[in-house]
Amino acid sequence: MRASVDLVVHGAARIDAGAFAPIAETGRQQIEAQFSPKLRGLYYLIDAMRNREPGRWILHSSISTALGGIALASYAAANTVLDAIALHNGSRWLSIDWDAWDNAAEAQSSSLPLAINPAEGGDVFLRMLRMPLGSRVLVAVNLDERLKAWVRHSESSSSKDASGERHPRPSLAAAYQQPRSETERKLADIWASQLGLESVGVHDRFFDLGGHSLLAAQIASEICDTFQIELPVLKLFQAPTVAELAVVVDKAMTGETGGADSEPVREANTQDSSQPELLGNATDIAAKSSYREFYNDVSRRLEQSGVGGASFFLNYGYVSLGRGDDARFEVPEQVFNRNSVRLAFELIGDAELQNRGVLDVGCGRGGTVALLAETFGAKAVGVDLSPEAVSFCRKTHQNGARFEVGDAEHLPFDADSFEAVTNMESSHTYPNLRAFYSEVRRVLKPGGRFLYTDLLPVERWMEVRVLLPSLGLQIDIERDITANVLASCDAIAATRAQAFGGHSEMIDNFLAVPGSGVYEQMRTGAWQYRIVRASRQ
Repeated sequence: MRASVDLVVHGAARIDAGAFAPIAETGRQQIEAQFSPKLRGLYYLIDAMRNREPGRWILHSSISTALGGIALASYAAANTVLDAIALHNGSRWLSIDWDAWDNAAEAQSSSLPLAINPAEGGDVFLRMLRMPLGSRVLVAVNLDERLKAWVRHSESSSSKDASGERHPRPSLAAAYQQPRSETERKLADIWASQLGLESVGVHDRFFDLGGHSLLAAQIASEICDTFQIELPVLKLFQAPTVAELAVVVDKAMTGETGGADSEPVREANTQDSSQPELLGNATDIAAKSSYREFYNDVSRRLEQSGVGGASFFLNYGYVSLGRGDDARFEVPEQVFNRNSVRLAFELIGDAELQNRGVLDVGCGRGGTVALLAETFGAKAVGVDLSPEAVSFCRKTHQNGARFEVGDAEHLPFDADSFEAVTNMESSHTYPNLRAFYSEVRRVLKPGGRFLYTDLLPVERWMEVRVLLPSLGLQIDIERDITANVLASCDAIAATRAQAFGGHSEMIDNFLAVPGSGVYEQMRTGAWQYRIVRASRQ
């Protein structure tokens, strides 16, 4: 006799970007992405439980059934059907319309100002199991206020008036950079007015400034009026900084089609031959161009300071806390940039690289490439977006290593070229991580190793754990080294700032000087510095 089943919980869903689109762009792909796991999956489950009926059914639905949401049409529809099924089947069924949970990065992707944390959600779920709630319940944050704003369109939820009180710009990871064009200036003024801020930098992200879906709709409307263009609200999510959005607006004003989600384009060929064309959509190119100029400027600053010739590493560094270390080598006290060298050793760990082809993506000043060649005996190649950094490497590192200018999302190498790929503290600047990981897999030989470390928001690391295996890169080892990196920043970051001409918001964030926005994101746990080692399947 089979044991009885007391409870069945159905929570299947797809929440990746490909499962969502504005109504005008919603097609079979988005509908199938939502209906297959939520509805077809439920019907399969019901069929599997036939003749073994559980005592109770719980369905995980969404608050989008009550509020809707930008790009959530098919998602809200599928969840509404879940609610209807529960209501039809009576008291043994319960459909829970959840608000966003922050542990799945849904809060940011849905642009909700608040979200349910896991501890709260778990407690609520257990309490609901013990209570007679009928067949449908909503679990939400500030529901009445959001119903007024999204459903009833109450005047009380209108945007901040430009004449109201303005507040200083918050401390962000991105350094403040003032608008450089008339389009950027107008956009920054609109954002500042709607957000109630004194100023907005061109690289400040909308959500980091306190933006959310309602404000996005209001800002998009004001942009349309100001520039006399059509701008779907979704563009604000695809181009979430003033600099990126300005590209979209300028294209719309000149009558060009496309925008942040258009087909790949090439950068206008205004650079000299040492600066290869950048590939991607318009906003990706704007971001890459900005980062390339930033790192070119870093090289110039180091040369002017007089320490450029010895500055081979720019990473935050690593300090051992007496446990969990992977480095095979100790770094002598007298070594310049000792903590940064140690981070490279920790990344490489026990990987066997002797006489093997290794590509370092985002090689910067070439320190890791030199280490790979000289200490580990690898046939090392470095690639970087900054022509000035590559020029420095070619002049400085005479150890048989090779250096190329190239884009991490479009690596200039043949498939199956390397036994290992390293990437250290660089990927956070890439507009499209999926494209980068796909390129890593392409250039790796079967069984090759991907040695990867960076500082990313916690939600982004969750995305990484899903992306890598789906692209054929199996995660072998993952370590959180945030505490080790913070210890290094405490020890050396403030002193290193002098090599860049002294303290500024931009340099302090770049080096994670204690008290800077980047340092505080690490210290509070919002961002994590992790090492991942993966293998190509």
